[in-house]
Amino acid sequence: MSYGLDLIRLPSGGDRDQAYRQYREEQSRAGTSVLDDEDPGPLDPSKEDRKQRLASALIARDPDLKKFERNYAKIAAGRSISEAEARRIIRNIELNDHRNHIQIDLRDDEGSIGFSPEGRGDACARSVRILWDCLRVLESEGGYSAWDPQINRLLNLDSDYDTLVKNICAAG
Repeated sequence: MSYGLDLIRLPSGGDRDQAYRQYREEQSRAGTSVLDDEDPGPLDPSKEDRKQRLASALIARDPDLKKFERNYAKIAAGRSISEAEARRIIRNIELNDHRNHIQIDLRDDEGSIGFSPEGRGDACARSVRILWDCLRVLESEGGYSAWDPQINRLLNLDSDYDTLVKNICAAG
C-alpha cells in the first residue's frame, strides 16, 4: 500500500485547512503544467539554503535517508536545454529511505512524501514512527504542514499519530 502526504508552508494563525485549500485552488486556476520535480520560478538563495538545511536535519534524524543525485547533463539533453537551465528549474531535493520506504520531495514552498511500509502490526508501526519523526522535523525546522488526502485535512502533530498508524497499518 502506498500512502501520500502533501507538504506546504502555510502562514501561521488562522484556519490552516482553509489556507491549504485556497492555495490549491489558486494553483488549479493558474493551470500550471510543470513536472512534479520542477520549481520554475526564479532561484531564491534563501529557499535553496532552507531546503539544504532541512535535508541535513532530516538525514540527521533518519540516517537511512539518502539524497537522490540527478544526472543534469542527461536531463538537459533529454529536454533540449542547457545543463544550467536544468539545474535552475529542477532544484527540488529528493530524499529516499529505501529500508523504511519513505520518499521526501522538497521544493521551494511545498513538497510531498510517499510512504509504502512493508509488514503489518509492529513492523508497520515502527516505520510510521520514523515517518512521524520526519514530519516533526519538517514542521519544526522547515515550517511545512502535512496535508493528508486520505483524511482530507492537515495533520496535527500533537494528536494525529494514532490516526496515521491506524490508516496506514490497518490498510496494509
